[in-house]
Amino acid sequence: MANFDSLPDGILCFIFSKLDLAQAVARCSMVCQRWRSICASVDTLTFESFQLFENTAERRKASCIEDVVSRMLLKTNGVRNLKITYHPVVWPWIHNDHFAEVKVCTWLQHVHATLERLTLVDPNLASAQHNRLLYLSSCKRLQWLNLCYAFIPSLPPLCNSFGMLKSCFLDLVVITDSALASFVQLCPSLDSLRLNSCTGLQSPHIRAPNLRCLEFMSNLGCVEPIQKVYAEAPNLQRVFLSYVEELRTEGEGISELELLCHVKPSVQLLPLLSSLYMHGYMWNLESIYEYIRLGPSMKVLHIDVKLNEKRPVEMDQCFGHLQDLKTFYIGSEFFEVCSCIFTFTSADVRESSSSTCFYFSMASFPSVQCVYMNMDYYFLCFEYGSCLMQCMQAGAKLTSTSVFKLSLPMLEDLTVAVTRGNKQCITILASFLRCSSSLKRLHVNAESLENCAENVSFFTHMLALQRSYLHVEILLTCPNSLL
Repeated sequence: MANFDSLPDGILCFIFSKLDLAQAVARCSMVCQRWRSICASVDTLTFESFQLFENTAERRKASCIEDVVSRMLLKTNGVRNLKITYHPVVWPWIHNDHFAEVKVCTWLQHVHATLERLTLVDPNLASAQHNRLLYLSSCKRLQWLNLCYAFIPSLPPLCNSFGMLKSCFLDLVVITDSALASFVQLCPSLDSLRLNSCTGLQSPHIRAPNLRCLEFMSNLGCVEPIQKVYAEAPNLQRVFLSYVEELRTEGEGISELELLCHVKPSVQLLPLLSSLYMHGYMWNLESIYEYIRLGPSMKVLHIDVKLNEKRPVEMDQCFGHLQDLKTFYIGSEFFEVCSCIFTFTSADVRESSSSTCFYFSMASFPSVQCVYMNMDYYFLCFEYGSCLMQCMQAGAKLTSTSVFKLSLPMLEDLTVAVTRGNKQCITILASFLRCSSSLKRLHVNAESLENCAENVSFFTHMLALQRSYLHVEILLTCPNSLL
């Protein structure tokens, strides 16, 4: 203990500031008079309701947290990092079980000259908190802000500028389009804006010259989808949207775009787009095509979507321009439509560029939707059954038109999820292997492989692919039923 006492006050203050919870700092302040004065200079305090009253749930009310925060925070010289969180344990929430506005304003007034990071979780969705916004705007050094459960229908007229605020995270906040637009305009240095499950928004218009990261995260079961997000942010680099119906932006510098649930694109060309992620439900193929078209220099493409309707995808037209693509993930539903690579309106049999595959489609024969012949495996795939000879006798002719022109020269890592391991699936995998000269790794996720007769030979054909492409590491995730 003597060695610890020999440390300078600055070192002790640094150590105390690294303690996770305020109650740990409070215990240290009771050791001696010197430590008490040092604890008054800590730059970080965290008040967490679950930790403060871990074994006394009946006392865990907002008023109890208020007393603890007031007794300790107001004795400090001001902190740089402050976290105050209150999570009610009773559902539905008790009426008025939240922090008093005057208390919060007192806390903010005490730390206004030093505060740089603030997390405030206060379940007050009943009344607007105009006063605390005024006191927040007086914190001139504030750089990072996280508000949870706030109610912001509008900004107070006398609200000052958040001149140094760079990152803002609004979680479960009730806020209107006009309030959000006004708030963002008061943040000239805003670099990152994230909104999680916020209600009250319909068509927010974001004007932020220095904004680089924009996230709208929502839960469809909790909030209504946002109709449109218009981002007027020339320096925008990363966008994540969840349950937003339409995106409009003029920023050409977007490098990473992640979309959860269908988002209608109203975006010009994104020459710097390097990563595109599409997840979730209600997607249509036209929107997927449009987003892929936006990024000719794309290096990462992730498609794991549920489609509104399934139609064949011509892969050379969809992906042929992605000459820099290095990492590619294809979910099971999109891979299923990729299996129908070629569609024709005439009754022609066409030969592929490799001279090993023939594809056939006859609009005049409704009983035969697609005939496919692979000269490597010697089999025919029919939608309703038939044979190639009958189709040829019916008037189909053989042509030498090259229909498979897909080339992904830079592709190194390919992951596909499959539910149907038929021979057509194997052929698509073989096509990717042939068109990707730099491919190093192919991962086939067959965890959800259907238990049906057409999948019997799936593993045999996978072994054949491994023998044919020894330079590629081919990994197979087997169904749980086989483990």
